[in-house]
Amino acid sequence: VKRNNPTVSIIIPVYNGEKYLERCLVSVLDQTYKDYEVIVVNNNSTDNTSDVISRFQKQDKRIISMFETVKSRGAARNTGERRAKGKIILMTDSDCIVPKNWIKGMTKPLMDGKYDAVQGFEINAENDFWSRNYQAEAERKIRRRGNFIVGYIDTKNFAINRDFLKRAGFTNRNYPIIIDNEL
Repeated sequence: VKRNNPTVSIIIPVYNGEKYLERCLVSVLDQTYKDYEVIVVNNNSTDNTSDVISRFQKQDKRIISMFETVKSRGAARNTGERRAKGKIILMTDSDCIVPKNWIKGMTKPLMDGKYDAVQGFEINAENDFWSRNYQAEAERKIRRRGNFIVGYIDTKNFAINRDFLKRAGFTNRNYPIIIDNEL
């Protein structure tokens, strides 16, 4: 990986995400790091998701719109991964909002040459009963070995060197769910 400022590809699969996608794209486009493309993969949405994507694509040339005909998050991610031009691939979901320094923070360990993949944590936007319990359950799944987290990948906040992902075979197109664990 080019150590300073490699091109980054952000992959966002979306299915019927018109309710959340706009907030996601606003946050992704408001980054301190500037050398990136955003690949939004529409996975057979039946709502107005395609209109949201088109509107943002007209506003910012970094947005690339793709359509995946196979209904599967795995197929949608795989399509975006194969299209990605960046040396580093960042993944998030269409209902996520990322912080302003997300790209910079997620790519630094990869650019330093210490890791091939990193995962960030999540903070729930709501502080209600269900959100707190979901957060607690997600944290229970994590096994720690020193500073390392083992055995758990969540691609809603994930970065990986493209060459490493290519050697791993990309996200499996045949898995409609649980693609994070398979990867």
